Amino acid sequence: IAFHGNNKTAPEIERAVAAGVGRIVVDSFQELARVAHTAQALGRVQRVQIRVTVGVEAHTHEFIATAHEDQK
Repeated sequence: IAFHGNNKTAPEIERAVAAGVGRIVVDSFQELARVAHTAQALGRVQRVQIRVTVGVEAHTHEFIATAHEDQK
């Protein structure tokens, strides 16, 4: 199971780590630090996946574009 979503709260991260989810998808350096701190506090090792915005434009319609620097 992977826990994914933007704006994860501290209680959500704590519940995910405590429950032993397979991976937490992190969206920022700050979120990575929160996950690491939470896992350490709970005495656990938590696997993560790091979401990367590559900044490569595919020249698609602006409503479905996802890889531009200023978009998700």
